Amino acid sequence: MSVVTEPTPIGSDRLYDGATTAALAPGDEVTVSGDGATVPAFTVSATAPPFVDDTYPWPGILSRTEDATFTWPAADVVVVVIAHYPPTEEFVYCTWSGMASTTLEAAVIAGFAEAETVSVGVDVINEQRVVAGDYVIELQVASQTSNNYEIAP
Repeated sequence: MSVVTEPTPIGSDRLYDGATTAALAPGDEVTVSGDGATVPAFTVSATAPPFVDDTYPWPGILSRTEDATFTWPAADVVVVVIAHYPPTEEFVYCTWSGMASTTLEAAVIAGFAEAETVSVGVDVINEQRVVAGDYVIELQVASQTSNNYEIAP
């Protein structure tokens, strides 16, 4: 699959976003290159991670007295966000390298109100970086999911 995207400056002349929502299959290789017009010529590739399916039984209820283990496919970086739903400014944000599961302790779950709905989002990301002159080029290819859970009494 070939995807062409034009980088867009973000707030400075040294940060660009070339995001695309092209459909990728797990294992697809994504390659980004520059011809040297803006930064020195470069090529960087990363492999699309496996799709993130349900990471915990869903629809589901999280117990305030039992730990909950979430699993996902292994990737270079994993981001897990646990937040109120609908969203507020309070949330738990965790980032790991190479891990394929985590346990949310009952004490953390108990911090949410009874019958409250929380959203658990998981991003698995494969990434590669190259240096082109004074620039660091970072390519991230991700799979994401988010599910809502009710907090049990």
